[in-house]
Amino acid sequence: MVNEPTRLLARRPAALALLRVRDFRVFWLSGLGGGFGLNLWFLAASWLMLELTNSQLWVGLIGGAVALSATTLVLFGGAITDRGNRRRILIVAALVYAALALFTASFDLSGLIRPWHVLAAAMSIGAADAFASPANRSLVVELVGTPRLLAANALGSVGEFSGEVIAPLVMGFLIAASGTHAVHFLSAGALLISALLLMRIGPRPPAIRRAGNSMLAEIVAGLRYTRRTPPLPALLTVAAMPLFSAAVYPLIPVYARDVLEVGARGFGVMVAGLAAGMLVGALVLAAAGDLPRRGLTVLAYGAIWGGGMVAFAFSTSYPLSVVILFVMGMASAIGQNLVTTMIQTHAGDEMRGRVMSVARITDHTEPLGFMLGGAVAAAVSNEFALVAGAAMSMSVVALVFLRSAAFRRA
Repeated sequence: MVNEPTRLLARRPAALALLRVRDFRVFWLSGLGGGFGLNLWFLAASWLMLELTNSQLWVGLIGGAVALSATTLVLFGGAITDRGNRRRILIVAALVYAALALFTASFDLSGLIRPWHVLAAAMSIGAADAFASPANRSLVVELVGTPRLLAANALGSVGEFSGEVIAPLVMGFLIAASGTHAVHFLSAGALLISALLLMRIGPRPPAIRRAGNSMLAEIVAGLRYTRRTPPLPALLTVAAMPLFSAAVYPLIPVYARDVLEVGARGFGVMVAGLAAGMLVGALVLAAAGDLPRRGLTVLAYGAIWGGGMVAFAFSTSYPLSVVILFVMGMASAIGQNLVTTMIQTHAGDEMRGRVMSVARITDHTEPLGFMLGGAVAAAVSNEFALVAGAAMSMSVVALVFLRSAAFRRA
């Protein structure tokens, strides 16, 4: 009988073999550059906003600005994804990201930057993401098929989180050495490379045309399909958990500066610790290839993340805070990849772009949670914001698990 470690080792080459597929490899490298560039922008923008305003609320508004524009446009993005060329959509979005990073860098360097400039750039990034995200999640299925989808998502997360580990470290040292403008210039370069790599993906087959259907009719059809197809409603409810659980993000720079007193470099290491945990979690998932009892695993992710928020709230030790963020990151990578893969798998080919656009709306509860966490912390206290967010997020996952048999079987 083949034991479990042997089975895991047997799966590992199948996951890594995806990187031998040229188009997926180029797609993966583009995601690495794009994730690195966008993380650099958001990290530097958060620090810059804190310096400009000295307000947790204004830092949180960066995420809120992204969510507002993305949520407004993402259903159109999903419908266009199901109609159009997903590769071209991603190329245009990457070029827009690069231009916005260059804009922020130039205004920051000149000393003309104001809080509303940062928010305007964030809203524009959200608008581009409204089209890029459904296209990205649909193109990966097109490149690898559903049998290898979880492994592909995990490998994508490995690339993304590798960039996220490096980005905060680079950000911390660059801010200390040159200022936030240097980080934004580097962000623009990384995003431009991402666009150039996407151009190297081979031509894709044309989308299926649905003659006579208006854009609005296709959006309505996608919403109806999503609502009526189990376990999609339960999965999307879990995906909305960051409305409460993301309260930790705007408070990391606050804890770095005011509680732990470790400055910009310490802030970079703390965010890198979270990203390193995500990287390790993604590597574990890529090695495993799949996990049994996915619903139970997602429930455990919610419990670990919520417990980590409470522990982080009351930690006064810098090393302990980094360790807490690392463990939270591991749980997040596994849980979120499982939820995303289950949504992609249960969405039909002709509806996938629209289903993923609905999923992206739930994803954007994270920047809304970013904003909400900053607002509650400013109004009450950092500790209250984190504990309340943890309690609410754990309750959401537990209720879905108990009430949805389809979710437990997914």
